[in-house]
Amino acid sequence: MLKLKRNRQPISPSHLKNGSLAGQDLVGVDLSNKDLTGAQLARANLTESNLSGANFYEADLSGAYLAESNLIRSSFCGADLTRAVFFGADLHNANLREADLCEANLVEARLCDATLFDADLSDAVLWDANLRGADLTNALLLDTDLSHATLRGARLHGANFTRAHLQGVDLTDAEYDENTQWPAGFDPRKFGAKLKV
Repeated sequence: MLKLKRNRQPISPSHLKNGSLAGQDLVGVDLSNKDLTGAQLARANLTESNLSGANFYEADLSGAYLAESNLIRSSFCGADLTRAVFFGADLHNANLREADLCEANLVEARLCDATLFDADLSDAVLWDANLRGADLTNALLLDTDLSHATLRGARLHGANFTRAHLQGVDLTDAEYDENTQWPAGFDPRKFGAKLKV
């Protein structure tokens, strides 16, 4: 049994893999290195939780609150993260391959070296987010707000930034290719990005 802070009932292992904790108050829970494959966590409050190394493969975290949580090396491959709140969360080395992050709040999130290959970040907000070294290959960033975000050394091959907000973005040493799509009139070279032929 996993103990929760604030004297709540422990979480049974049956609630983890393919289980349901939708809408639950799980603030401060420690689910580090747990297998939550297919778990139903929509609208759950996981603020300030330790979820490092956890596996959320194809889990439903739509509308979940993960602000200020430790998500280092967690895997969200194919997960539904629409409208999830990751404000100030640490997603260093997290795997978000093919995750749906539409309308997610990633303000001030730390996504250094994260994998966002084929992820959908359309309409997401990443103000001041740190994506240093992140892999955004083929990611969809339609109307995404990346104002003042850091993408130093990020891989942007085939990424689609159509109508994205890129005011003050840092693209120093970020790599893009001929398939990368930018907002009309935006020159990534002026922000430090390099075209890889």
